[in-house]
Amino acid sequence: MAVKLNLINPVDDDLLCAVANKAIVAPGALANTLAQVVKAAAQQKGVELDATYRDALANVTPNTAAQAIATSLSAGKNATILLGNLAQHSPQAATLHSLGLELARVLGAKFGFLARPQIASVPMSRVRGPKAQVSMRRRCWRNRARPICC
Repeated sequence: MAVKLNLINPVDDDLLCAVANKAIVAPGALANTLAQVVKAAAQQKGVELDATYRDALANVTPNTAAQAIATSLSAGKNATILLGNLAQHSPQAATLHSLGLELARVLGAKFGFLARPQIASVPMSRVRGPKAQVSMRRRCWRNRARPICC
């Protein structure tokens, strides 16, 4: 079974793996784009949105990218919605979290957070000895260089 990665991101990075659909938007437009995906997924699945979202998304019109992402997620059997580091630390974090949970509910998917590796946040001053510091730097470099999605 092939994994299909769908992405909403403000940066069009090369993720070193196949991306099925992506929406590259300004950081301030992340919540609106996710709202479009939620509405498109609910329409495609024939699922009614929760009352809170029904009113809030009444004027949202899904664009082509949101439709494509929703179609891909709706077709998946084991869909998972993950909020990345940028979304978690965004001024819109609560809205993104809430929309992500609603999208997971609509799709019958899992919901979680994609966090950066904790090893990368260990200060080098806390690692004892020059050999240990080199080893720690190598591990951090390997974790950053290895694509998480593949």
